Amino acid sequence: MIVIVLLSGAAAPGEADDWAGENSVPFVYKHDGLRALLHALERCGLLKCLPAPKAFIVHGHDDTALAELKNYLQNTLKWQEPVVLREQPNRGKTIIEKFEEFASRIDCVFVLLTPDDPNARFSTNDEKRRARQNVILELGFFYGQMGRSSGRVIVLKKGTLELPSDIQGIVWIDISNGIKAAGEDIRKEVAHLTE
Repeated sequence: MIVIVLLSGAAAPGEADDWAGENSVPFVYKHDGLRALLHALERCGLLKCLPAPKAFIVHGHDDTALAELKNYLQNTLKWQEPVVLREQPNRGKTIIEKFEEFASRIDCVFVLLTPDDPNARFSTNDEKRRARQNVILELGFFYGQMGRSSGRVIVLKKGTLELPSDIQGIVWIDISNGIKAAGEDIRKEVAHLTE
């Protein structure tokens, strides 16, 4: 028995996608990620058991929110241990090399926007808080890698914080009362990864 699965780096449907549809051949776009490929292999009978999803957690200094999210993903949703970059071995790599390596091995990402850094307004001396700059950079990286509308980038926001104007329109899940309180909203956002 010969099984065909088509993979494409193209961003939009084309002739190959049309052909796959007409011939009942699974078609996976690169930006759909590893999980989409595993689903295709499972549907073809080449993979017996689909592994639990694996997430990457982007975070700032709120270690409580990080620990709660890790616990929720592993113990409530029964996912694999999430990738937290600081917990991974360096193996002589620069931070960006390490980040890119581990970012390529995941099904989705959770971005914790927490009010970690002061952001003084010099004209009024009002102090506002903002998320760490690395968190905003990594959010943009994952939007670029996975696609903003893929449903694979889940933003969790805690408290009041100032956001760059470019991302003020994104929808997030409020975790001000803790991860457990937002659990049902999180579960709904990631349900497509376990179907």
